[in-house]
Amino acid sequence: MIDDANLPAPDPRALVEELRQLLGLRSRQSLRDRTFPELFTLLADEDRATPDRRFAALTRLLDDAIAAIDDPAHRHAAAALVGSGPGRWRTVTQRGTDAASAFGCGWDAYRRKRASGTSQLDDTLDALGAALSRGRADPSSPAPIQEPGHPAPPVATVVIGPAVSDGPGIEVDAVNPAERHRHGSRRDVITIGLVILAVVAGAAVAWLVSRPDPTTSASGPRHAEAAGDGDDEADDDQPASCIRLTNRVGDVGPAADDELRRWAPVFRAAAPDLPAGVDTCAGVLTHEMDLVLQPVSDGTPQGIGALVAVDGEPPGTVFLHHSEYWTYRTYVLAFGTGIGPPLARADRADGTWLVKLGQGAIVGGPKEPARLVFGVVFATWTDRDGVDGEMGLPVSQLRDVPGTGKVQDFQPGRVTIDGLDPTRVTWEPVANPAGLLPLDSQDRVLVADDGSSWWVDQDGIRHWIPTQNDFGCAGALGGTPEAEVPIIAIATLEIGEPFRCR
Repeated sequence: MIDDANLPAPDPRALVEELRQLLGLRSRQSLRDRTFPELFTLLADEDRATPDRRFAALTRLLDDAIAAIDDPAHRHAAAALVGSGPGRWRTVTQRGTDAASAFGCGWDAYRRKRASGTSQLDDTLDALGAALSRGRADPSSPAPIQEPGHPAPPVATVVIGPAVSDGPGIEVDAVNPAERHRHGSRRDVITIGLVILAVVAGAAVAWLVSRPDPTTSASGPRHAEAAGDGDDEADDDQPASCIRLTNRVGDVGPAADDELRRWAPVFRAAAPDLPAGVDTCAGVLTHEMDLVLQPVSDGTPQGIGALVAVDGEPPGTVFLHHSEYWTYRTYVLAFGTGIGPPLARADRADGTWLVKLGQGAIVGGPKEPARLVFGVVFATWTDRDGVDGEMGLPVSQLRDVPGTGKVQDFQPGRVTIDGLDPTRVTWEPVANPAGLLPLDSQDRVLVADDGSSWWVDQDGIRHWIPTQNDFGCAGALGGTPEAEVPIIAIATLEIGEPFRCR
């Protein structure tokens, strides 16, 4: 038994270091048997008596501290990394990808050191450490006993979609990873739109985590129970995402307000126009981002999209595929609703997906990430007839380029917003984008200058690499990746299906 007499307050730095160690643990047994001197000072006397009681109390302590983190992004990230939700015992990469999605970036970017010397991961652990210190247990007030392995309901992390394997032969370092490919500044609106795309198509999705009333969203009790530990396999005849989405389109939760109930028949009427099987593969109607929406499967193995209410006469809905929804959601959660709500789909005969927004558009397709076009770039694009004009399709997100300003690439060129004078917007065509490809680009991974990654097969067909796990698998096939390849050059190649480890 640990001597609990006169235990000092935990040292902040040591506490954060213990959280970092805890992050790397992947089984209940390893957490149960591990000693954490600083964390144990936060437990009530009787909760330090046995390993099982320490495990239960520590789990409860972490969940309570996560719920007390003020910043919603860090709260989401901490819940994904060390919370007791159903995805807790997934790999570090899987949990890290979930955590990083709150900041609009991938796992590598999230844990990469910035100019300040710290990473977003460091900030999350600091926020959790501060919350733990604020909520230090009073040794004279014993907390209720929680059985090992049973998460505390208020902060359960609900994972929708199966866990993604790390792929064969990939070793993951939880603390000091090697950087695999380049990303831009994570604090910029532009980068947020960019790097999330490396995650959205293949990563497991966390939907509406840490909400005070789980009955108002898809993270209701029965969904949390169904999520398990992320080891479920989908039936052969339905998308894997349907394991977590067990409602029908138009369903509302017990706590739904009158507005959600008024919209329910409109959503049910939209079900026949959705991808096959999606009508029985949905969450519940909820309020999110000033919208009425419902999470639904997009019919792909792991994709969670959304059905969004559209005001009008008559009222209607618009369906967002997985990458479209997460591109929109990432921007809005970080920067507000200035791009306007989704209004309608305008998909094209050539296979291009296009979603009209109040102040912009989302453009993509089934084989590549969705790109957001907004602001002065959207105005420049529409003035030149959009997809049908000289600029054509966007092939990157808007992003920062040091010394230049903000840029967004299109099929034949680039739009630049001057870094000193944002009113100066220029369109610069490129005569021969294909000429910028490396000579030995086949059977190789190409990392574009916008941060996206592509596998080019022996036939010269490009395949988008959606996740870090997939990147590792592709890299094992093609040797050293070629970095900083212009995305406009890669976009000249014929596109194939996304590259997946499986």
